[in-house]
Amino acid sequence: QVVDNLSATFPAPTTFTNVNISSSDFNVNAVYDGISGSDTDLLDGSDTLAVGASGAIRIEVRVVPNKVSFENIAFAYGETPSGAPVTDISTDGDDPDETASCPTCVENGDGDPTNNDDPTPVNFGPNIFDPPFGFKTLDANGLPILEWTMVWINDNNFPSVAAVSDPIPVGTIYEASGGVTCTTDSAVEAVPDAETTTTLCDYEAPTITYPRGRIIWEGSLGPDLGATDQTNANDELYITFSVRVNDGVNQVQNTATIDADLNNNSNRTDPGEQTVASASASWQANNSSGGGSGGGSSNSSNSPGALPATGFAPGRVSAVSGSKAPENNPAATMELEIPALGVRIPIVGVPETAQGWNVDWLWEQAGWLQGTAFPTWTGNSVLTSHVYLPNGLPGPFVDLKTLRWGDEIIIHAYGYRYVYQVQAVRYVLPNNTSVLDHKDQSTLTLLTCAGYDEPKDSYRYRVAVETIRLFAEKE
Repeated sequence: QVVDNLSATFPAPTTFTNVNISSSDFNVNAVYDGISGSDTDLLDGSDTLAVGASGAIRIEVRVVPNKVSFENIAFAYGETPSGAPVTDISTDGDDPDETASCPTCVENGDGDPTNNDDPTPVNFGPNIFDPPFGFKTLDANGLPILEWTMVWINDNNFPSVAAVSDPIPVGTIYEASGGVTCTTDSAVEAVPDAETTTTLCDYEAPTITYPRGRIIWEGSLGPDLGATDQTNANDELYITFSVRVNDGVNQVQNTATIDADLNNNSNRTDPGEQTVASASASWQANNSSGGGSGGGSSNSSNSPGALPATGFAPGRVSAVSGSKAPENNPAATMELEIPALGVRIPIVGVPETAQGWNVDWLWEQAGWLQGTAFPTWTGNSVLTSHVYLPNGLPGPFVDLKTLRWGDEIIIHAYGYRYVYQVQAVRYVLPNNTSVLDHKDQSTLTLLTCAGYDEPKDSYRYRVAVETIRLFAEKE
């Protein structure tokens, strides 16, 4: 017999459902549910296993976790041909006589698998508690009609009750003839969407808050754990609508936001669940590119072709370029504080080169991208830091994407506290340098990587947190 108590592996408040077991070597227990006090036996008790033989049992289970990692142990019981009892505890890996966490241990390969008992790790990865994220694209081929399409993906493993709000942008009016379409399928997909549902998809007429009206969607976003874009998601949501550009208007900026259930309690009204992400795109006269997936179309003239790579592979040691911190630090004595994340780190200057900015050496510091406004000065100052460090551990900006509208960001400098307020959290492509654009006000943009692509050993996106300065006061 083999016993696997899933209640011990996934204790409350974590839940598990849809337990299924199979084996081509043994007779499985058809009523196994893995619940302590119910039925934790994997087999029906009728099996034998010859000396030196092996067999496999497959367990599939759907888990809604409250943390990233868990450990699983199975227990095996049997009798020798002479009737002597035999017991063993499982060990991680394919070899029962190998302790994976200790490759030099003397018990490895000693012919006694009963002294190898490493728990098997169950890791849901660094993105398990991410809020939904979105991208927006623009088709300007029908000018003066602009057609906007946004895609929302729930990078989680449970459905998320959500609501999208997309105000009709300044300088345009809603094009009623095109209507609003909300769909959970695309012609390019091989697998149809299954779990995303729509309860409301409409244009809301103008109000005091939204003087040109807005597009609204409500429903539930199906889970797409590990998905990074619509090509590898099965439950993404597409929302498409059109606006007409008013005469004399040369630039249009459109931004949608989403509220979402982040704690799996089937509502989106808890603190921190409002405006959890945004999707933006822009149009300029004589520029039909429309900003691509998730970003604005205009780049500052002195910007490099790509945003800096600010993350290493999570969970493993990475080689670094060997670049060193510059000897002169124009931002010396400055510190960045993010109270909501418990972060307070020094600010250092990152020189701009013809290839952009190399930030390998930053470690647990915030880097001011030279070429953007100096921190605390008028203009758009851009600070970056690692999402994961070269040693594979979380960096200072690992939770940057969880910031919300209204959160405070503080720069400590010259005996003053410069207090900024978060206005938007955007996912942009690495070549979308619009987040570096100059601003006439005193703004601060925080930048890091997101969406690690293991086969390519790189990050697909950047998270940009846009803030505006509220006030400065003495420490």
